[in-house]
Amino acid sequence: MGCFSHCQVSSLWSYKRIRIMYTVLMYHFVWIPKYRHKVKRLCQRLNEIMVYAVNTGLVDNNPLEGINKAYQTPVKQHLPTLKPEQLPTLLKTLAFASIKTTTRCVIEWQLHTMVRPSEAAGACWDEIDSENSLWNIPAERMKSKKPHIVPLSISCPWLYQSPSL
Repeated sequence: MGCFSHCQVSSLWSYKRIRIMYTVLMYHFVWIPKYRHKVKRLCQRLNEIMVYAVNTGLVDNNPLEGINKAYQTPVKQHLPTLKPEQLPTLLKTLAFASIKTTTRCVIEWQLHTMVRPSEAAGACWDEIDSENSLWNIPAERMKSKKPHIVPLSISCPWLYQSPSL
């Protein structure tokens, strides 16, 4: 619990918490944009504690309700995407990169199948139906926990029949 271990739940008033959070977190998290989500999560957890305290009768009200409004909302930053015209450059760079053949093939496999990295890296030979050009990914390896069937392009057999693998 650190610096909060000596506090009782009933003494967690918003102004105290904001002051403590400001001094502890502002420099480390709020001013560095990539850490702003941590302030939001901490506010959520503190609010959950207080909601529990209200529901169990430890306190009469939740003084931390709306505490996250005191902090700047983090701006969502999406990962950069590759434009279609940049794909030949990527493939050329990949072909001459000093990486293992297995790594190169997994990256190419992922580009052809458009699956998540963990799904591409975990591909097994028994999941590939070469007769029908399908890749049957079992539910236990999928994020959604549902089986997934990926149609394989004409170029895919070249990847999984590569003699270097």
